[in-house]
Amino acid sequence: MFEKRMEEIFSTEKLSAYMGEDEAKDLNEKLITGKYIPDVLKRINIPKNEHETRPIAVSSQKDKVIQRVLYEELNEFFDPMFSNRSYGYRPNKGTIRAIKRVKDYIKRKYFYVYRSDFDNFFETIDHNRLINLLDIYIDDKRIIRLIGQYLQNGLFEKKYIDHTQGVHQGDVLSPLLSNIYLHQFDMYLEREGVEFVRFADDFVLFFKTAQNDETVEKIDAFVQTLGLSLEKEKSYFSDINRGFSFLGCYFEHREVLIEKDNFEKKLKEIRELKKYGFEEALKKAKDKYEGLHRYYGPLLSSKWQLNVIKNAVIEVLEEILTEEFKEKKKKDFEKFRNFEIKDINIKRLIESAYEMYKSKKELIPREKISRQKRKTVKNLIKSSVISIHEYGVSLGVAKNKITVKQKGKITKTFPKSQIKRVIINSKGVSISSAFIHMCVKNDISIEFIDYAYNPYALIVSMNMAYPKTAVKQLEILNSPKRLEFAREFVKSKLKNQRSYIRYLNKYHKNLKTETEQLNKTILKLQKAKSVEELMGYEGSGANIYWSAIGKVLKEEGFKRITKGAKDKINSALNYGYALLYSKVKFALIKAGLGVNISFLHALDKKPVLVFDFIEEFRTFVVDRAVVFAFNKSDDIDVDNAGRLTKNAKRRIIEEVNERLSSFQTYNGKKLSVEDIIQQQAYALSRAINEDTKYKSFTARF
Repeated sequence: MFEKRMEEIFSTEKLSAYMGEDEAKDLNEKLITGKYIPDVLKRINIPKNEHETRPIAVSSQKDKVIQRVLYEELNEFFDPMFSNRSYGYRPNKGTIRAIKRVKDYIKRKYFYVYRSDFDNFFETIDHNRLINLLDIYIDDKRIIRLIGQYLQNGLFEKKYIDHTQGVHQGDVLSPLLSNIYLHQFDMYLEREGVEFVRFADDFVLFFKTAQNDETVEKIDAFVQTLGLSLEKEKSYFSDINRGFSFLGCYFEHREVLIEKDNFEKKLKEIRELKKYGFEEALKKAKDKYEGLHRYYGPLLSSKWQLNVIKNAVIEVLEEILTEEFKEKKKKDFEKFRNFEIKDINIKRLIESAYEMYKSKKELIPREKISRQKRKTVKNLIKSSVISIHEYGVSLGVAKNKITVKQKGKITKTFPKSQIKRVIINSKGVSISSAFIHMCVKNDISIEFIDYAYNPYALIVSMNMAYPKTAVKQLEILNSPKRLEFAREFVKSKLKNQRSYIRYLNKYHKNLKTETEQLNKTILKLQKAKSVEELMGYEGSGANIYWSAIGKVLKEEGFKRITKGAKDKINSALNYGYALLYSKVKFALIKAGLGVNISFLHALDKKPVLVFDFIEEFRTFVVDRAVVFAFNKSDDIDVDNAGRLTKNAKRRIIEEVNERLSSFQTYNGKKLSVEDIIQQQAYALSRAINEDTKYKSFTARF
């Protein structure tokens, strides 16, 4: 029972902290004697979205003080009794903790959800029910009467408008009163054993099994006893394969992304900074981007959306600068060189914008700028991969950094935030348990490749296991869907090979025949009636393709050798495929797929699904990287034993990772190829679990 009296809550001393002593005495007397009457509210409308506004009630300064004092006293009493699954408008709770709680449920295999909220909740709270609830807990009836006055206080908008239901959005007391009202809902769910996360009127229910219609029907019936109703248009069943939205985030598989509409809105806000001058745009960009990073940074599974927003900030600021250079000199922007925005080098941005301005003004060939950007990207990529080729190296962690030791001495250190992959291509390499734990926690893959360029191990988190999809895969092996999936993999491979040959023909002018032959082979795919027939077309297409690559590399009669290759071209290709193989396998495991169950290759102890899925990306990532490396440098070579040299391996890693980091348009968005691989793995998992059509990836060269 809340036993504090009006005299104690609204003492003159407390009120004096907000107003003059005489005014505090007068207000104290009116509150205690019940003579106080709240001032009439004013209404303002704030934007809710592009098409709607939200009405907000504005109290007088005096009423804000009274409500603040009362809120602090009541919240101290009520908050400890609230459910720990309620996160809205509560101290030490909030959206970030709510989202982390959702992630925890998914981690604990609550894969099925019901997403909903209350229809027009704040405007439909029943005053009598709320007053009766308060009466259960609050001893001093004067406090309840005062709260009732605030609930029923009308507002003036051209004329006086009575307030007969709901709480005023904008009142200090309203969030607490809404949580008190919905405490009944929370207690009901807990009694029924339903797991949930609620934030104000927004909530998600979690289940370990499907088919929860009856449970939700009972919940809906209970909600009606509170005088409320669920928002039917926003309510739906889902699971982690199909995904669901909550508090601005989108949860799909084990990934957390910025919800699509919210993401587009943030990008639009960034683009609208073009209407400001550089100095103002710089400050606003810092606030917006760093605010998003603070909120979403700890939550997102992948940082690609934040990178897209960062690139949008850079693009907008460069565009503004390029225009301002027409009126101002470069030295006018010296004062901004030390301005700090997270992950954005303003000094480099100014230089880049100035180069863009000069290229337009002096007609400098854009190739010169492109080469410089390419060089910058390469340097960034080099620093994101640790590649170990030497015997006797040990990897560990010290002061939150990755350490590389040889003969007991630290030879290199890397910030963990910089590294994406660790590739071990040598014997006698030791790794500590602390190093493995740090890599797994930070989504850094540890990949092992033998001297014959065969990937033989990949260390991943145990949380990635999800056997349900594997069962579905086994079912598909004996259904017509198997041929459908297999056809997509082969079609993607041949189409990408054809596109690459077309691209190369622009420069070599001798590949028209091979392009036409691949066209004919692709047309035959639709008529294939078995996986074996598809494999036959894949083989004939491969012969045509590698014949064309041999011409480009001036290796007439070139033959593709997968095992035991000693020549530098096949060795380079095999090593590149090993690098891509680990990336692909990591993506498939993360998407919860059974990597030993294939649609194109025979069921095997080997991870044969990787052999299927990798076909979509071989040409764009590896073939293109190797051909480019051979045409542009003499780095690629083998030693006397027919093994790639250390310089050759480093160059291939660099080129492969550059292509993984390059951007392609994917479902209307610009994504890195690395992110596309992961998204395609999720798409494959969805197609398997939901029995829908799978669309393979076709690259643009």
